[in-house]
Amino acid sequence: MLDMTWLRPGLWGAACGAAALAIVGFTWGGWVTNGSAQKAAGIERTSAIAAALTPYCLERAKSDPASAEILAALKAAGTYGRSDVIKKAG
Repeated sequence: MLDMTWLRPGLWGAACGAAALAIVGFTWGGWVTNGSAQKAAGIERTSAIAAALTPYCLERAKSDPASAEILAALKAAGTYGRSDVIKKAG
């Protein structure tokens, strides 16, 4: 007959080892969940789009005949009002 006295301690060791591995992996190992990865990818995507379009937007702003008026409105607007000025300017 097979001696199974090792089975219970072996299963407990495997469970504790898996839990310890998960804790170490997520805290120090750089593992991330799907939600965290999607959030980081969204931030990177937004930054890449802004970096790609900034030169185009600057050239368009320089060639705009109303750029002096828009700049004056931006300087006159408060911190929270600047986004409205930019939206109106296009």
